Amino acid sequence: IKEFNLLVYSQVEGKRAVIVAKTPDVQNLSLILESQEPTLYNDLAPFLELVEKKEISGPSYFRNAASVRGYKGPNFRFLTLSNNDFGVCYLVLGDYFVLSTSWKSMQETISRLNLPGRMVELTQELKKGDSGKEVEILQSWLKEEGTGIYPEGIINGYFGPATERAVKRFQEKYAADILAPQGKTYGTGVVDHYTRIKLNELYATSGIIPPTAEITRELRYGDKGDQVYLLQTWLAKDPQIYPEKMISGWFGYLTQKAVIRFQEKYKKEILTPQGLEKGTGIVDAFTRKKLNELYGNSK
Repeated sequence: IKEFNLLVYSQVEGKRAVIVAKTPDVQNLSLILESQEPTLYNDLAPFLELVEKKEISGPSYFRNAASVRGYKGPNFRFLTLSNNDFGVCYLVLGDYFVLSTSWKSMQETISRLNLPGRMVELTQELKKGDSGKEVEILQSWLKEEGTGIYPEGIINGYFGPATERAVKRFQEKYAADILAPQGKTYGTGVVDHYTRIKLNELYATSGIIPPTAEITRELRYGDKGDQVYLLQTWLAKDPQIYPEKMISGWFGYLTQKAVIRFQEKYKKEILTPQGLEKGTGIVDAFTRKKLNELYGNSK
């Protein structure tokens, strides 16, 4: 980003700052921001305290705007720092990057820029062991149901035991709409057709779901995000390659070892053309090509 506009938005709670910039590299910027979320508050703290004109308490975690019931705009990430609509919101959409210090100022900026959005909804059956953006959306929505449904409140994009239990509770809470039509009494923990209908009825809103049909970039140790979820999901299909089956969205040591095994299994197509004998653990162009060939769109 070389040029940006700094705006001041006046709302009932006080003045809020908004930064708007155009960027040609939307995908990389999104990945950078996502990876920096754990430290983003500390990085911005001096600026935030200058805007708020007082010391502010630390954050909990970023959430998807798409998970908030009733929101009708493009999805953005937000972190609330106080109950007077002050925090950190950021959006990367089209060729725009927007950073604001309140929910209202973000909504107003989106409206003025006329940024598009598309429907965020659950579109497929989800069950234990699944991973990806739709699982993250599911978890966000279950968390909105409260601690009675999802006490753990984990939002990591992996459908584990806690998510399964939450789905069962949700199904039993709305048994008349989900279980009764199927002649069932107890929740199954599988997000089936009836469960999706109810979840979408309650929470579906406008936002963005990144495509995850293929691996599109180089991945290596330390990376995180949807592309890593997808990589781990594919590697886990072969127990000889990835026996641990850790699907976390973070490219750690186990994922690196699995990539090495995958590269050496398909040595002729991945390593030999590069003059290599042993796997590198980096998902390079040759490795991506083989992964997409085996598990991508056509599969």
